[in-house]
Amino acid sequence: MHDVTKLSDVRIGHYVRIKKNAQNEQSTGIISKIGSKLDDPNGVFVYLANGDAGNVLEITNSPEIIKERIRSETNYSENKDRYFENVMRYEVIPKTIQSFLNSDGGFLYIGIHDDKPTIKEKIVGLAEDRKFLEKSKGVLSFQKFEDELRTDIENVLARLLKSDAELHRLIEYHLWEIDEKEILEIEIKRSTEPVFYKNLSRNQKEIKFEISTNGNKITERCLDEIFVREGSHKKPYETFEQFRRYLKDHFNI
Repeated sequence: MHDVTKLSDVRIGHYVRIKKNAQNEQSTGIISKIGSKLDDPNGVFVYLANGDAGNVLEITNSPEIIKERIRSETNYSENKDRYFENVMRYEVIPKTIQSFLNSDGGFLYIGIHDDKPTIKEKIVGLAEDRKFLEKSKGVLSFQKFEDELRTDIENVLARLLKSDAELHRLIEYHLWEIDEKEILEIEIKRSTEPVFYKNLSRNQKEIKFEISTNGNKITERCLDEIFVREGSHKKPYETFEQFRRYLKDHFNI
């Protein structure tokens, strides 16, 4: 349950009802910008994509709202077609979640094929992921399927992402049935600390590269990576200078 007075619970991409002014005029829409810098007992002040602004009264979600996010991938929403494929499970999805954590939060939908022309065709569902799990787990109820997916993703993130933030408190999982297809919604809050992706070797140790000059080894560095959101994509920071500027601008460090 979201607390509309808490800055940590209100984020870009939420569909909300707001109070626009002292005359109690109201408006609904998707948040495009957060105006408040602190918690607000009157409701966090936000700007909507439709141009209205005001204090949040209620956060809502529904299949139609989810379809709207799926249709319009932006800096706060991204779609992936499946989870249980090695490159998706251990690289693409963890890095995507990390990019939302390092930015302003957002929504990741799994079970969505972006190359399809219509929203009905885009929602391909999680039949292949369900089949993968049921090979080892047996037939799963709707709730048990959600639990197994969440547990696997949480375990992978615990291995591959590192941060001083308590990441499990920043990520929520919701299995939806839309147009008779199951899709997973992962709702991600903004982290107050930078989050790093660890490149691991086959024996699950962090990969290190050697820094040398004139053939002489100077030191070693881990291949940690940091990704942020840029438009509808994740963007890596490739230099210490880029990362330093981001720490200063985004985390005030």
